[in-house]
Amino acid sequence: MRLCSILLVACIFMLTQIPAFAQISSNATTTQVRYNTEQPLRYRIAHFDPRLNISQQQMIDLSKQAAAIWEKDTGQHYFVYDPEAEFSIHLVFDQRQIRSMKRTESLNQLKHEQQIWLNENQQLQQLKQNLARSTMQLELQKTEYQARVESQQQHTQRRSIKTLFTTSPKQELEQLSAQLQTRIDIHQQLVQQLDQQTRKSKLLYQHLTQSITEFNQTFKPQILHKGQFEGNQIFIYEFSSLDDLRLTLAHEFGHALGLKHTHNPKSLMYPKIKQQQAKDFRLTDTDLELLGYSH
Repeated sequence: MRLCSILLVACIFMLTQIPAFAQISSNATTTQVRYNTEQPLRYRIAHFDPRLNISQQQMIDLSKQAAAIWEKDTGQHYFVYDPEAEFSIHLVFDQRQIRSMKRTESLNQLKHEQQIWLNENQQLQQLKQNLARSTMQLELQKTEYQARVESQQQHTQRRSIKTLFTTSPKQELEQLSAQLQTRIDIHQQLVQQLDQQTRKSKLLYQHLTQSITEFNQTFKPQILHKGQFEGNQIFIYEFSSLDDLRLTLAHEFGHALGLKHTHNPKSLMYPKIKQQQAKDFRLTDTDLELLGYSH
């Protein structure tokens, strides 16, 4: 039974998690659970290429976690790790996995570029808010200064006499003029900062969209066989993460049990890795029914 993956990229401006679909071709026509606690399937991990960046112990642990998916809701221990077992699990390192690893690396780089742009755009929005407040304050000071100028003109005409303990209208006007000029200088600095940040954010956005276009062109949709169960062997041809590997292996374990595919897109035995929760998957009622259980 083959587990295939359609690597479909739907990158957009606000980059979201890119889904990887998997389609499985299966020849299973009947369901017959072959193993149980009394007679579990004993398996081993075959040697695999170190370029997969996963250790033998990690793979053993993942296989036990994949087996536990079938066990935690049934109480049955269908699988037992045995380094001397005849049944073997193989991780195949070929162009399928190389492509997947390059895709993951490129996707991580895209996310990094996106985060940089988001940070810069956040600064841009903050500068816009600061400039809006500065514009309001500047207009208030201009209005106040203009009112004092008019008042000074009226004062001069009336030749008002001030006491020695009161700041003269002329001095007060000079102080307001100096404060206004300071505010104007600060405002101009904000205008320049906003202009620089706008250009920077625009360039980052252009670079991000170009990177997304190149990503889509490089990793166009194609069908890749993710996994296959054959007699006394399981082959894993492609995985994008340890969670993905665990779920793929659990699916192939299901075929080793003798289970066929389902029509429930959330079930483990559905022929596409699509709606399942790879990190913390639990068997659905559909999967349990294949095993002869129901909630």
